[in-house]
Amino acid sequence: MAIHRVKCGYCPTMFILRNKHSTTCRSEECKKERRKESREEKLRANPGLREKRNKSRRERYRDNPEVKERNNEKYNEKYRNDPEFRKKTNGYRRKRYQNNPDFREKKKKKTREYRRARRKDPEYRESINRKARERYHRNKE
Repeated sequence: MAIHRVKCGYCPTMFILRNKHSTTCRSEECKKERRKESREEKLRANPGLREKRNKSRRERYRDNPEVKERNNEKYNEKYRNDPEFRKKTNGYRRKRYQNNPDFREKKKKKTREYRRARRKDPEYRESINRKARERYHRNKE
């Protein structure tokens, strides 16, 4: 019987195949990564499942604003203080942006509307002009 050594798909570890369909070295981190990836694939393949999950989350938050506030605070603090978490989160956002053209278009439209509204605001315009003036004088020196 031949022994096949294969590189894990989620880390640099080499491991011995137990069956033909193994993709991980069975460490906890790799299992977690594989589960996350398969969950994303399932959600991408079945929009009804994604919508169902999002609906249940919205209902949970809508029913209990304290939970929503607490989770937002926890998330924001973790995002501010943990560079590893920030990097991981930005990766998810980037992946979502790249894989979903509808989301991309919606985001662009929302950004355009926001910027248009901001340009109409006199305080915002004044702050932009002030910064431009400062930059001009700094570069002139």
